[in-house]
Amino acid sequence: MMEKIRVAANHLVVKIIFAVIILSFIFAGVGGIFSFDSSENDANMYIAKVNGEGISRQAFENQARAAVDRAASLNLTGNSSSFERDIRRGVLGQQIDNYLAYQFSNEVDAKISNDQVKDAIRQQTVFFENGRFSNRVYLEVLAANGYTPEIYGNALRTEIQQKQVMNALVTSDFTLPVDENIALLDNQVRSGYIATVTPDIVNLDDVEITEEDALNYYNTNQDLFKHPERAKIKFIANFRPDIDFAAESMVTEADAKAYYEANKTTYTAPEQRAFSIIYTADIETANDVYAALQQGKNFDELAKETAGSSVYGAHNGSLGWFTVDGNLPSILVSANLTKKGEYSKPVQEDDGSAAIVRLDDIKKPEAQPFAHVKADITKQLIAEKAEQVFTANNAKLVEALANNPESIEALAQTTGLPLLDSDWNTRNERFSLARFPEVRDVLFDSSMIDEGKPTGSLSDIIYVDQVASTYVIQVTAYEPEGFEAFDSVKESIIAQLKDSTAKERFATAVKELVANLQNGTNKLNVSFGQRFSVNRSSDSLDKDVVNMIFTLVPSATGNSVYGAAISKDNVATIAAMTKVETPEITEESSAMSEKLLSQRMQDTIYFLSNDLRSKAKIEIMPNANM
Repeated sequence: MMEKIRVAANHLVVKIIFAVIILSFIFAGVGGIFSFDSSENDANMYIAKVNGEGISRQAFENQARAAVDRAASLNLTGNSSSFERDIRRGVLGQQIDNYLAYQFSNEVDAKISNDQVKDAIRQQTVFFENGRFSNRVYLEVLAANGYTPEIYGNALRTEIQQKQVMNALVTSDFTLPVDENIALLDNQVRSGYIATVTPDIVNLDDVEITEEDALNYYNTNQDLFKHPERAKIKFIANFRPDIDFAAESMVTEADAKAYYEANKTTYTAPEQRAFSIIYTADIETANDVYAALQQGKNFDELAKETAGSSVYGAHNGSLGWFTVDGNLPSILVSANLTKKGEYSKPVQEDDGSAAIVRLDDIKKPEAQPFAHVKADITKQLIAEKAEQVFTANNAKLVEALANNPESIEALAQTTGLPLLDSDWNTRNERFSLARFPEVRDVLFDSSMIDEGKPTGSLSDIIYVDQVASTYVIQVTAYEPEGFEAFDSVKESIIAQLKDSTAKERFATAVKELVANLQNGTNKLNVSFGQRFSVNRSSDSLDKDVVNMIFTLVPSATGNSVYGAAISKDNVATIAAMTKVETPEITEESSAMSEKLLSQRMQDTIYFLSNDLRSKAKIEIMPNANM
């Protein structure tokens, strides 16, 4: 019965929400994805319906497009033309699971107070300023992302609600006996010796792959040779990064020096003056102080006496340095001092107070040495030179295109810009010009490709913001989605089949070797020279080797047990396990480890999804493109 209770409880773990969906949940919100009404126009409004509630088609398409773009930016699309459909299915599945878990949290009546939501918001560092929560930053961040405090608060309330359910059901402190056994196995230590074996043990002289073999493989595995819609182009590039690099050699030290001399005032620090001041409450007191100064009294002492405990007294009236410009305080201007050590007559302020100002020191205008500013000037001149070249090249392209050149070759010759060729470009090719949306939109436009053939037209100038460069393109070849011709892939198939045969033979030879070793025969004289002692989390050996060692069944008679793991680079590691040490049960090992808890949570994702979906009515719209 306890086991059944435990299994049922684990069905309530909403792991998929917390690991995958939580960020999109916060920033999209349940209300942003689901619409709670009914309409005859459901197929247009919704992508699917869950228990009668519609998933907004627009919200889904936004998330799906973001996921597709992310996959393309990471070059995760491969050569499969169905990758976008697969991603769309994944996004929809996540949204459905998300909503079902949201409904479940409400069903178990998990309540979250307004104070809990406020506390959670105040702890989010994205809203911090100077180490503390800032309401101004909070409102600015929400506004920048298009959310109101109400929408964000409701989404966050949902997240806290779901976490509360998970913590209550999963992070319990009771452990079944099977959990204790797993914890002990996790700390088990296995020892022995290892050796490595390479494919040299296999003879491949008789391996011969014919063209017929390759053709059979090609015909049997057509899906492997699918290619998406693609086009080859010729293009002229006004490539700003190359221009920036070339401009570095166009600016000399003499150029920088000449610019420095012509703009020396830019690099000259203005005159600065240091002042001290004696403040008094009224003009009468100021006149008395001035009389004392005239009789030889020390200015600093009078400033300190007059100021008392104020900040001016602490520094003997010193105000520090001021730049002589339009921002100089009016009282210092009114003092009209020009000589070092000179002090003014009392100057009365508008509020009745008065002051006596002394000019302590003067720093005349001084130009920064050329050596100090050379690097900045050079960098500026290089940028200006590059901009001039880039602008001039664009002007050449504009003028030449206006004259309707006969070909892109003629355009290149007229402008003096390089003409380049590309291999196949697809819509999601990571390393081609088509990776830029600005180029991709033009490349596959009907002005470039019509009725499945290149039109031969030259594009207008295409500006690509990501690289701050411009291009003119011409499509030279086009193929719709289809299959690679056999002749173009024949050699690669033959090489692949040879490699596959070699790996199969090597794997068979390694398997036979392990069997012979287990039977006490070492025909290949394998030398076990490296000792090992590992537990499941050890990193002293490759993870696949550690996993292999822990699949070995210990010998009841204490004999060595052999196993093998073949790495990705086709090298086999042979293990001879001689000893297994299992720790005793302790208070520490009897508690479920954090690692074990994490594993259990992952294992329940599948069951949670199936359990909740099996009880839900889920309707996918016929035009969902799934």
